[in-house]
Amino acid sequence: MMVGGESLTFDKIKPQDYENWYSSKEGLYFDKREKELIAKMLEFKPRQSLLEIGCGTGHFLKWFENFKLELTGIDSSRKMIEFSSGFLNKNTKLEVQDAENLPFEDNSFDIVVFITSLEFINNPQDALKESLRVAREKVLVCFLNKLSLLSLKRGIKGLFKDSIYNQTAFFSVFQMKQMIKNIDKNLKIKMKGIKTTLGSGALFSPCVGMLIEK
Repeated sequence: MMVGGESLTFDKIKPQDYENWYSSKEGLYFDKREKELIAKMLEFKPRQSLLEIGCGTGHFLKWFENFKLELTGIDSSRKMIEFSSGFLNKNTKLEVQDAENLPFEDNSFDIVVFITSLEFINNPQDALKESLRVAREKVLVCFLNKLSLLSLKRGIKGLFKDSIYNQTAFFSVFQMKQMIKNIDKNLKIKMKGIKTTLGSGALFSPCVGMLIEK
């Protein structure tokens, strides 16, 4: 995850503490299902170039390395970038950058992904527009669903305890679709929720994948 612009929320978090969440019971559950969703929606091919916006600790970049992709990760938190550089492949490029002003030329990457990071960016529509500019083929946005029970739980928890989720702009499926259409109404969108005991319907899924094809 990351925050765009000047607000560096994740600089207040120890990267190792954040990474440790993926070893918790909840973290293991959602990590597995998010990766299943991403792999199914993107159908990776070797040598594709991929940019992850808001790569955080590099957790997903490490997984992406298994698919023999040409990888670049950016985050606005220098602490996160320095942490991730310690265990990622040397061929994986890492940069401290602002999601709203990407330093890449048009169509620089086959695929661009946000994995629960767009929610933490100051101007998410600007960041999404930038991602579409630098993507040749597709952009995948995996986001925390505002209409899910999990988001409601985190929102209530934030009333009683300081949390990064107090600064999260949760989106519903409808809001995310509208944001994309505000950029270009002709963009093709495919949508899927993570697989849970309630099925994989996107409307109330805790995490939703929205694939934008150019």
